[in-house]
Amino acid sequence: MLNILGRMAKLQKNMEDITARLSAIEVVGESGGGMVKVIATGAQRIKSVKIEKALFDAGDVEMLEDLLLAGLNQALQAASERAGTETREALGNLMPPGLSLDRFTG
Repeated sequence: MLNILGRMAKLQKNMEDITARLSAIEVVGESGGGMVKVIATGAQRIKSVKIEKALFDAGDVEMLEDLLLAGLNQALQAASERAGTETREALGNLMPPGLSLDRFTG
């Protein structure tokens, strides 16, 4: 029983460490040949959005919306993949034999 409690405490500490690490990681999503760049954290929070002035000058609001949506989705997908990788690496050795994190981390 003490072994299980010790494992749980270590698991909780590792989760806190992972959360802090993911908040510091940055990933980039781009669309329109780099005309839209979205930076997200590994914790899947949008940090910044950069849009080339030429997209505004073109006056095509629908295209701008599509490119923004594509950049946001790409950044969030990259953040999700990075979070899964980081979590599996950090927690994999703490899991009991036969129990996998893949179901929970993408």
